[in-house]
Amino acid sequence: MSQLKAGDCVCASCGGINGRHRALCVRDSPVEVISVYTRKQAIADGVLVDCDQPPMRDVCCQLLKWPLAMTATAFNRYVWPAAGEGKLPSGQSLEGRLWDIVWMFHAAIKGTVPCWRLSPEVLLFDFACVVADSARWPNERAGVEGSRRVTLKAVCGPGDEGEPVITFMLPEED
Repeated sequence: MSQLKAGDCVCASCGGINGRHRALCVRDSPVEVISVYTRKQAIADGVLVDCDQPPMRDVCCQLLKWPLAMTATAFNRYVWPAAGEGKLPSGQSLEGRLWDIVWMFHAAIKGTVPCWRLSPEVLLFDFACVVADSARWPNERAGVEGSRRVTLKAVCGPGDEGEPVITFMLPEED
């Protein structure tokens, strides 16, 4: 299954592509796709961080069946703080910080910790994290022993070729 490409036409009524309509469609005027920004392009541009590469791949493969990416904003704040030149708190590692996030997402989808489903493919979940920056972001609350309780959004959707993929991001990101 291929995703949308520039020049494709989408039915405004049912979402059917290139003349394929769904049952009970009123066949509104089609809308032409003029531009598409792929997941691969977003990773190449640095907008997304591909967590399906070493050493992160080993962490993700233990709990997730589908490839994971994170927005650069979320990744650089909660996994590998680029602003701090990659300096993590003592005793922490990239793999350990990513494991904490993936584990809590896994627990949320399994129903063993609270989460908030916004739709069948979008979920908000919490995890605990030590954040070097003293400024508190809107998705962060006080935690225990200097940590913060952080909320992230997980979106499950189609990748560039229609395959299932997962993306973690800040709640206000799309």
